[in-house]
Amino acid sequence: MQQFSIVPEGTYQTLEPQQVMALISVLSHPWDTFYELLWETGVRVSEGLNLKVEDLLDGANGPVLNVNTLKQKKGTYRLVPIENRQLWARLKAIKPYRKFVFAYTRQSAWKALKRAASIAGIDPAIVHPHVFRHSFAVNFFSKFGDDEASKI
Repeated sequence: MQQFSIVPEGTYQTLEPQQVMALISVLSHPWDTFYELLWETGVRVSEGLNLKVEDLLDGANGPVLNVNTLKQKKGTYRLVPIENRQLWARLKAIKPYRKFVFAYTRQSAWKALKRAASIAGIDPAIVHPHVFRHSFAVNFFSKFGDDEASKI
């Protein structure tokens, strides 16, 4: 069984949970839902922006996202569970644009987050969309440790 280890501190930028929540609290809707999705699941920005309504699945063990991985062979998907039922309800309530849950570009995601960082009093230089993925990973490993994470 493969063992995972946390990358040494300082190797990449992360945010503390309270910083993430401060950012989410000042974002307008639906950006707040989008960035909470990144924080809760660790999906990439482009994966979140490419979510289609049909990718929001009510699985046998709870809600899941059918995420197009984008970093692998075209048409490769992975199932990502959503533990936060309030987040799930907000995702399902978003009025989709055509077939997509979020009708935005990566550039608009970047701009919304930079504005939120300024409002929340967090240095915009350390805040970028991908930092949510890094922060998710560090938070996940700190909660569950290497042994639990390797079972997933």
